[in-house]
Amino acid sequence: MKSYRATFACLFVLAVHAQSVQDNGRQGSSSKELNQLRVHVEAQKQSLTSLHTAYKELLSDASEMASKISKGNCDIQMGSLFLKKYQKARDQMDMTVREEASQSESEKLASKLLKQKQEMKQAHRRYLEATLDHLEAENDMLRHSLVVEGMSVEDIDEQLCDRLDTRSEHCKQLKARREEKTEVSEEEMEERERALEDLLISPHRSEPNQNPNGAVSENENIPCELFSYIQAPTCGERSRKANMADLLRCRDDICKQLPQWGIAHASDGTIHGSGYECNVDASVSVSGGESICVSSNTEINEIATGQCDEDETTNAYTNVDQNNNVGGATDGEELNEELVHERREYIRDMMKTAWRGYAKHAWGENELRPASRTGFSQGIFGSTQMGATIVDALDTLKIMGLDEELEQAEEWVEKYLNFDVDTSVSVFEVTIRHLGGLLSAWSLTQKKMYLDKAEDLAQRLLPAFKSKTGVPMSTTNLRSGVSSNWNWQPANGKAILSEFGGMTLEWEYLSEATQNPLYGDLIGNSSKFILEQKFSSATGLPPNWFDTQGGTWGPEEFSLGPYGDSWYEYLLKSWVLQGGSKNHNPDPIARSTFDDVIANVRKHLHHRSQPSGMLYLADHKKGRVEHHMWHLSCFAPGMYALSAMTSNSSEEAAKYMQDAVELTATCRNGYELHETKLGPEKMEFKGQQDLTAHGGEFFLRPETMEAYFYLWRTTHDNKYREWAWDAAKAIETHCRCGDGYCGVRNVAKTPADHDDIQQSFFLAETLKYLYLIFSDDSVMNLSEWVFNTEAHPFPIRGTRAAFKTD
Repeated sequence: MKSYRATFACLFVLAVHAQSVQDNGRQGSSSKELNQLRVHVEAQKQSLTSLHTAYKELLSDASEMASKISKGNCDIQMGSLFLKKYQKARDQMDMTVREEASQSESEKLASKLLKQKQEMKQAHRRYLEATLDHLEAENDMLRHSLVVEGMSVEDIDEQLCDRLDTRSEHCKQLKARREEKTEVSEEEMEERERALEDLLISPHRSEPNQNPNGAVSENENIPCELFSYIQAPTCGERSRKANMADLLRCRDDICKQLPQWGIAHASDGTIHGSGYECNVDASVSVSGGESICVSSNTEINEIATGQCDEDETTNAYTNVDQNNNVGGATDGEELNEELVHERREYIRDMMKTAWRGYAKHAWGENELRPASRTGFSQGIFGSTQMGATIVDALDTLKIMGLDEELEQAEEWVEKYLNFDVDTSVSVFEVTIRHLGGLLSAWSLTQKKMYLDKAEDLAQRLLPAFKSKTGVPMSTTNLRSGVSSNWNWQPANGKAILSEFGGMTLEWEYLSEATQNPLYGDLIGNSSKFILEQKFSSATGLPPNWFDTQGGTWGPEEFSLGPYGDSWYEYLLKSWVLQGGSKNHNPDPIARSTFDDVIANVRKHLHHRSQPSGMLYLADHKKGRVEHHMWHLSCFAPGMYALSAMTSNSSEEAAKYMQDAVELTATCRNGYELHETKLGPEKMEFKGQQDLTAHGGEFFLRPETMEAYFYLWRTTHDNKYREWAWDAAKAIETHCRCGDGYCGVRNVAKTPADHDDIQQSFFLAETLKYLYLIFSDDSVMNLSEWVFNTEAHPFPIRGTRAAFKTD
């Protein structure tokens, strides 16, 4: 708010100073143009002010909201006061210039006065724009407050239309929709019930009316919500076995009633569809007589055709919930579709806020300082303006359906993104953000411009691989190709495990997209060389540091946090990218290597606190355990859930899911214990004791949101949606600053002390995962897409990955 006061004051001084300006008299056309501008913007201001008043009245009717809306009024009143004074000063100036212009015929003076008049006009425009921006920002905040209080978006719009008596097209459409809502007549309901009863009374009939695509024509008009879906080994007299047409047409309703039950169908003993996520591949060909079975908490690997008896289901995989109870009961109350939609739109609005601030104050820069309203660039990007936020946000804009913003971003990428710069950058960071972002945009849009930019960047990163071992070095100059490792401590001239081991997805997918094996071969040779080196004899794990020239490991330090995390993540995801799943194992050695490594992680990095037994991931340094868990390590639950989802061993899958559930709860506790409800950069388990509130920074990191996303998709336990919503509200409450979102220096204190940096990964990861948690599973389906460590999705090989939105 202080910055707005400064803006008003500055513009008012400019207006008063302009009283001394002499003009050659307003020409008719210029005067008319300025008057039209004033009338137009004043009308906008009046409309926004009326809307602001309506918002305030609406909020005042809501419980416990009076204190939340008192802020901002002073600034709006002050703005109006300055506007009146400004207009008075401008009128006085007009009179002066008219008088002076009549006394002089000098062309020189006329030119000077004309220039001063234009400056005055521009100042006027800037002032009015600032006023309108302020009112729009205030209205956005008030609208967010109403959503948090539980009002639906439609209710807000309807009440605003009623209070303002507006005749806008939007309000007309709302009114029309309300009038169209009529209840189903008793006669129509009775007819539906008779049709349903007739359908259920003949459960064992053949179905001659089934179309080739699986639809049953005579029953296709019966609303799916009238059916009840239950688990049963055989069907009773007043029920029937579900057919493929039911599954394809009524999938959403089946999944609502049975959110944790596997659904599958078989033909000649061959399984089709994923089942575990309550999804079925509707693209497979089906024919009459195929059976469909619903089974509680099981993933069916094989179902014979015919009757769905218990003995026909084999290799069942059972979920285990957080309390180690078989059955996986849903702890969280199920959310209705309207509330899910409202929360998804709320997060979409957060994305729009973050993007709008960046576009306004830091366009083309790497990141934004929201409070300072300036651009910002970290050392990882060198001395460049490579639009890291733009490239990182491309796929998020696409997934959220923000078409105007995406068009704006695409234009900048095509015209201004240039990697021919004489500066050294982090090979890892530029790979996961820029290369990954461009490749993801290519996969979602098939616009060749993205692929061309990605390959240009990759060519400039190739010199980093010219080490004696073929393992890429940490930095490279994008123009000269000079490469080296980090020289700061504790790197000490060595490369970092999480960096050289966290680039396989991008380079492998680049080879696939360009049909050039060079890129995949380079990263493949690097990965192979690392796996051939002897790991620590004490832990069986690779240390965090590696000498790319000498081919030796650094100190015995191990972590799934800083310096280690992405290597473990990509060990699994590279296998998934190749098409790895529970039903297909393209590289058995790669999968078994991952499972063996995680077995050693469990032995040496998994620890439990006392006395509650909370599971956490510690660091291991030179034989000593450091009892803390990094926020970065909260990616691990998602990795474990993906491991369970793709494992062909029911025993291993159960272990992975148990670890995923427990570690996610630990990450959640890190948020809940602190006053801001935000998680610290590092959770301390001092002396292996239970976690306590101790403060620490929150850098808008995504890892906990990532864990919630994977756990929601693999369990459909609504508590993960609730936990994600709690985090979204905490971010909006404590991280909102200036024209965007800032990190918080201490999560244990309010009001928050901001760091004035809007990280590019906040748009790429944090907001994307939050949005997907409240989206349908078909949006970036995990059986079709794999996310890189910056949350950029790549299509899994061998799948029919298709982009879908809600």
